[in-house]
Amino acid sequence: MGGKVYLKTDRFEVKLEGITFKPKDFEYLCRLDFVFPDGKVWDRPPVVGIDVMRHPRDPSVLLLLLCFGVGVVILRFSGGEPLPVPICKFLSDKRIQFVGFGIPEKQELFPFNQLGLKTRKVDVGYLAARTLKDPKCKKWEMSELARRVLGIKKMVGLTDASSPERHAQIKSAICKLFITSTIGMVLLNGDDSKLDASPKRSSFLKNLNSLHSFAEGLFKGRKKNEKFQDVDEVEGSVCVQIGDDDDLFSDGFHGYASSAAEVEGQILRSGEGGDHDDDEVSDATKIPLKGILKCPSTGLKSCKSVRWEEESQSEALKRANSKGRNVSFKCC
Repeated sequence: MGGKVYLKTDRFEVKLEGITFKPKDFEYLCRLDFVFPDGKVWDRPPVVGIDVMRHPRDPSVLLLLLCFGVGVVILRFSGGEPLPVPICKFLSDKRIQFVGFGIPEKQELFPFNQLGLKTRKVDVGYLAARTLKDPKCKKWEMSELARRVLGIKKMVGLTDASSPERHAQIKSAICKLFITSTIGMVLLNGDDSKLDASPKRSSFLKNLNSLHSFAEGLFKGRKKNEKFQDVDEVEGSVCVQIGDDDDLFSDGFHGYASSAAEVEGQILRSGEGGDHDDDEVSDATKIPLKGILKCPSTGLKSCKSVRWEEESQSEALKRANSKGRNVSFKCC
C-alpha cells in the first residue's frame, strides 16, 4: 500500500513516497519526539499534512495519512478503535502546524475537534481566506487553491507500481495531501503582502526544497526489531469513528478520462523547478512508467474533492500495461 508517486506540475516535479506504518511503530516514533530530534527548535512551526479516507477495499478500515515533506505515513485503524495515546499526543502537539483539506466534511470520520485540530486553524481553505482576506476561499476547490496560492495550473501523477489499479485511490490521496501541505506551507510561511495568484518562484521553490530535510527525522528514527513498551490508555482516550457516508472520500482523480500519453522513460527530478526544456531528461530511466493519474489542467474539468459535486462515473482512468499498451480501469 502506498509506494512511489512522481508528481509533475507546471511549476515543479517531485518524487513522493507513501509508507505504511504499523500503529505501534509510529507510537515509538512519537515517543522519540521525532519531529524535534535532540531538542531541535524550528524557526517556525513545522507543517504536517493530515488527511483521512476509507480503505478502498474495506470501508470499515480508516486510513490516516500524514505528510512529512515528500514522505507520507499511512496508518490503518478499524472503526471504534482507540487512537493510541502517543499518537493522540502527537496530533495534539501545539508545536506542530497541521494542515488539511475538506476538514468540515471529514468530522464524522475522524475526531479532529477532540484533538484540537479546529477547522479554522487546519483547513487550507480557511487559512487562505484569512491570508488573502477573501471569505470565498473557504469554498474553493483544491484546484483553485493550487492555482491561486501556488500558481499551479496542471498536475500529473505518475506511478511505476506493477499494480497501480489496486492502490490508485491511495496514490491519488498522497498527491493531493502533498499539494495541501505545500499550500499550507506557503500560506503560513509566506509574506502576506506579497502573496497573490502568482507567487514568486524563488520563494516557493526554497520552501519546497526544505521538505526533504523535514522528513529526515521520520525515517532516521524508524528501527527494526525494536521492542515497544505498552502505554496504558487514559480515561477519555480518543476513538476513531467510521462515518456513514461511503462517498465522502472518493478518489479525487476518479471520473476524468486521461489518455496514457507517451512517458518516454522520464523519471521526474525530485524537488527541482518545473521550468525545464524537454531535452533535459534523465537518461537513467529507459523503462516506461506504468500508469498515469490525471489532475486538473487548463481546458479540462477540475479535479473533484469532498466539497465538489458528484460527477459522472462513466469515465475511467487509463494506464499503460507492462507491454506499453493502454488499458482502462476505474477507482472504486
